[in-house]
Amino acid sequence: EIEADNIHVASDAILLKLRADPFYEGSVQELNSAAAVQRPDGVLRANSIGLEGNRTIYIQNTGSTVVPAGFVTRVDNDGEGTSIGPEDRDPSPSSEQFKIVINGKVQTETGLVTGKAAFDLIIAAARADLDPGEVFGIGLDPGSTLNGCGITTGVCAFSQSDPVSSISSEVRLAIVNRLADAPVPDVIEEAADSATESADEEASQSAEDEDEAEADEASSPIAPPAPLINTRSLNPAVNVVEPVAGSGNPALIGSAVNEATAQGDTP
Repeated sequence: EIEADNIHVASDAILLKLRADPFYEGSVQELNSAAAVQRPDGVLRANSIGLEGNRTIYIQNTGSTVVPAGFVTRVDNDGEGTSIGPEDRDPSPSSEQFKIVINGKVQTETGLVTGKAAFDLIIAAARADLDPGEVFGIGLDPGSTLNGCGITTGVCAFSQSDPVSSISSEVRLAIVNRLADAPVPDVIEEAADSATESADEEASQSAEDEDEAEADEASSPIAPPAPLINTRSLNPAVNVVEPVAGSGNPALIGSAVNEATAQGDTP
């Protein structure tokens, strides 16, 4: 049980600001943002927690935006157990308002409940604990939140997913080269001339390579293509047994030849 005008559970950097001004601009956003060094198990853990503050009660989010943390306790509807807020306070509208910005989880029989689900359980228990005729949230600052959700309105001002910034903080660029400053005009002209000369040299070299390739093709022997179809006749070649001298004279075909006179016999 803690009783004081201002009860603050937060990091040293935020505590310094709250000590100077408990209502400084941006305090709600800093208290509800994901902690730089996260403690998902919370920093206040007890079966029942009693925080009696007359001005402010702050518990920083020690988890992430998706899973807020800070306190872990039970919630009962019988008036016993955890109690956060002023114990004896003038409920008239003219009295000074007090502000609550807290984050945490609720232990149930089935496990831990956090986020909007924990908000719903705590608000339902608080409403059930009201005496007849009491108005829920009277005298409470409209900016009071529980797990990022408005206590009096039930509207969650923060998305139920991690912001892009928390994801981008885990990404590191492997290439950090930056573009150089714009070159002066003289440098631009020199670069253009150099590019033109380089292009001319490349074109000349390309033409020479083409000429050498054509000369190599002209000097190389022309090899006939390999035959794909055999065009020879199907019948083999026939040897000619006729005498060469008499092949053109039908009268000498089949006659004997006198070797001495090289004349054929008269038929």
